[in-house]
Amino acid sequence: MTGAANVSFWKPGMNKPSSYNIEKAGLADSKPEALTVLKAADDRYSVLVVSDGPQNGAPALYDIPRQ
Repeated sequence: MTGAANVSFWKPGMNKPSSYNIEKAGLADSKPEALTVLKAADDRYSVLVVSDGPQNGAPALYDIPRQ
């Protein structure tokens, strides 16, 4: 099963963060716990997300458009 998750972008001076919805990998009751940026390109970030709950953290890779 999968469920929705969000990655939010915020910079000093912004009134409100912008968010990008991702389809969360892993079990529905898992909770994303850590995000590490593996690569920052001009148009996207490649990130690794590790979750709390599943065995070994259910690591998942995502490509997220830069905003």
